[in-house]
Amino acid sequence: MPSSISLIHATAISGLILFLSTISSAAPISSVRRPFNRIYAFGDSFTDTGNSRSGEGPAGFGHLSSFPYCMTYFKRPTNRYSDGRLTIDFVAQSMNLPFLPPYLSLRTTNGSNGTSTDTYGVNFAVSGATVIKHAFFAENNLTLDMTPQSIETELSWFEKYLETLGTRQRVTLFQDSLFWIGEIGVNDYAYTVGSTISSDTIRELSISIYTRFLETLLNKGVRHMVVQGHPATGCLTLTMSLAAEDDRDNLGCLVLWNAVKGAVSLRSMGGCSTGRVVTASATACKDPSRYINWDGVHLTEGMYKVMADMFLGGSFTRPKFSYLLNKKLNGV
Repeated sequence: MPSSISLIHATAISGLILFLSTISSAAPISSVRRPFNRIYAFGDSFTDTGNSRSGEGPAGFGHLSSFPYCMTYFKRPTNRYSDGRLTIDFVAQSMNLPFLPPYLSLRTTNGSNGTSTDTYGVNFAVSGATVIKHAFFAENNLTLDMTPQSIETELSWFEKYLETLGTRQRVTLFQDSLFWIGEIGVNDYAYTVGSTISSDTIRELSISIYTRFLETLLNKGVRHMVVQGHPATGCLTLTMSLAAEDDRDNLGCLVLWNAVKGAVSLRSMGGCSTGRVVTASATACKDPSRYINWDGVHLTEGMYKVMADMFLGGSFTRPKFSYLLNKKLNGV
């Protein structure tokens, strides 16, 4: 890979303290230097900050636009799959940037229907999105895939967005922006559970499409990119609740990751580790920050903060994030 390209891989697990700052406000502080002027994000519900609404995301998560989602930080639903901020929100704040607006809210792409500006970047992630095109799942009668968007859809949105910019704006965009490729690909496997489609088929198709997606961004001129890995799906409370009790490894998961607890439960079920999804009658634990899992699949704000800390300042990127940051600050 050319030395002018900074590409690092982030493994999605746990961690500690923010790397660059402890900025807690969504508004940027003008006196603080920004290592990147903008962030452009892609991915699925682990990164989506508002491109989805209730009923549009993964099957079984139909109450995204209702309380108790986003109860912790925003105090109102913001169409994030958590009780508060996501990893990408903490990344933006650590860079002294505001939260990224979802692509579908932009004035530049939606005219009078848009409510947001793209001054500091855009979030193209969509909840329920896959790497493989939706048509593949439809053709194979895999009805769990209710989301028509894929990573190729997000790329086409980005290309449409670039068309709204002038030549000079596009040049500075690639030079001064961080591209954050959030987790995507888990849904491809989840939507095929119980079907005759093999995991080998999904893996081969996903790797081919995902590689082409990354190469397209690099060929367009992207210089600073973080590619996030898959979460520990075998430790998600929903996954474990659907499996037999004796189907565990020595760490308590379906695969080799640490066990987790859920922070949201149904009224009819006691405890905060039921592994169930949020419904209209759901109640949340009083202090979600004490838990890792929020709704059976997605994580709490506290855990997303931990992940951001480990990505930015810990050892869960290869090479470390400081490597990419130093190259950017030194103009490489």
